[in-house]
Order: sequence, then C-alpha cells, then structure tokens
Amino acid sequence: MTQHWVRAADRSQLARDGRAVVRIDGKQIALFDTKDGIFACNNRCPHEGYPLREGSLDDQCRLTCNWHNWKFDLRTGENAFGGDRLRTYPVELRGDEIWIDVTEAPVEQRRAALMQSLHEAFTDNEYDRMAREIARLRLLGANPLDAVRAAIDWSWERLEFGWTHAYAGAADWLQLHDERGNDPETQLVCLIEAVGHIADDVLREPRHPYPDGTETWDEAAFVAAIDAEDEAKALALLNGALDAGLGWKQLERAFATAALLHYNGFGHSLIYVLKTGSLIERLGDAVMAPLLRSLVREFVYTTRDAYLPDIRS
Repeated sequence: MTQHWVRAADRSQLARDGRAVVRIDGKQIALFDTKDGIFACNNRCPHEGYPLREGSLDDQCRLTCNWHNWKFDLRTGENAFGGDRLRTYPVELRGDEIWIDVTEAPVEQRRAALMQSLHEAFTDNEYDRMAREIARLRLLGANPLDAVRAAIDWSWERLEFGWTHAYAGAADWLQLHDERGNDPETQLVCLIEAVGHIADDVLREPRHPYPDGTETWDEAAFVAAIDAEDEAKALALLNGALDAGLGWKQLERAFATAALLHYNGFGHSLIYVLKTGSLIERLGDAVMAPLLRSLVREFVYTTRDAYLPDIRS
C-alpha cells in the first residue's frame, strides 16, 4: 500500500479544547491532543454514529462515547467490550502541522476483516452488529450475499437435527431481497433477518460432526437409507454423488422421493427440498454440500406420521 499522508490541521487548532474535527476525503476525523501525543480516529462511533469529539477521554487514552458508553483505546482502536473497532489513523507532527495517514487497506483485506467481525457477531448472535457489518460489506462494494453463504457455512454442523426454518426462511428472504432491488434499506433488512435467524438457531450449540464415509451414488439405495433412518449410509451415498460432481438437478428427485414416502415433519421435509433448490440457485454450488448434508440429517431425525402412496412405482 502506498501511504497517503494529508495535512489535517495546525496544532494551534487544538489549543483551546485539546480536540477538533477535520474533514478529509469525505470523512469526519477527530483529533485529540493528549499527554501521550496526538491521536486521530473516525469522529463517528461505529455503534450508532454519535460524534466522538463529544466523548470523554481519560488519562489512559480511553475514549468513551457519551451516548451508549462504548469505550475505545485511542492508540489501537480496540473496543473495551469487544465488538466493532474504532478506525484510528497514524499521526505525525511536522513542526506545528498535524499530518494524518489516511491510506485505505486493499479491498480484499478490508473484506476479510469485516467477515471476521461478522463471524464474531454471528457466534454471539449480536443482531445489531451483524446488521452493521453486512451494511459495511455493501458499502465496500463486496457482495453482501456472502454473509448468507458464510452463515450457512458457520451453522450446518451446529444444527443437531439438521435443517430448520432458518434455512427455509433464508430462501424467502433472498427472494424478497431480489424483488426490492431499488430499496437498499429493505434489502439490508432481508439479509440480516436471514443471517440473524440462522445465528439464533445455533447460538451456543457445539459442532455435531457428520459421518465422512463415501459410497458410489445409487438413488434407490439413498432413498432406502433415508427410509431406514440410516444417516451414515445416506450420507456416504450423498458424498459419493458430490465427489462425482452431481448437481442439484440430478439429486433433487431422490430427495423429493424420500420426502414424499412419509408425511415427514408435518410436510416440512418436502418444503425444505424446494427451499434447498432455491438457495442453491441463488447462492451457488458453494452452499450445496452443507445444505444437502444438513437436509439428510433432517430427513433421518424428523417425525414420520404416515406412509403416503408409493410414488416410486
């Protein structure tokens, strides 16, 4: 990265209050003159945007937002309570002039940091923080749908009994998201509702590992394994199909057949088959393996209320 230093202010501008706000490249940057030197940070609190120039600063360079008591280390930007960091900027004093390095990290590096922060928020089911990070992904120009893809990846092994309404709901939220293409606020609501529901379903859940065997794909054998509630056998056959490069179009009939042999989960299993196709179509093949493995587990553990007419004949 090429450093981008800009002259921000003269030190005399801090003489009265020990703090000031300057505007650089569309940013509001707060300056603080302390016993440990001059520090610069975004003026807006990353929580809800309160001006940090109005915050309280102690002798340990800890800045407290006076709206909701969030506390930040001005030297590092670390949040004392965990969560959203405060953007800080390197500062140099050149004579009486205060210079700030406003260099932006590469987009991919910033995206990775946002996804890491989103993962932390997801793990703790911090709804508001997840919303902020998804909004930041969009502002960065990254694909905000990556948040939903990541939520599936972070959750499928933590759903003890497989698919829940969260995945089915995500498919519908994504449909609404696409229908509201000219309404970014509603689109954000759709994404956070999808991710938030998934996060809620796996809150404090441990991993529930899946059997990792592999067998050559055989549709009839797969349906029979589901009917016998043999998770290991059904997953081994599915793994064989995935290893062979079979896609959802080639596997959908087997899942639909298994769902229709019983009134599984009061009909939810068949609904989940439809929503699986919708999610794979919208999010791509990267979500296929976790969704299908989770769906097998749901099939195996779901209630079986009655036999329906045998559609295989």
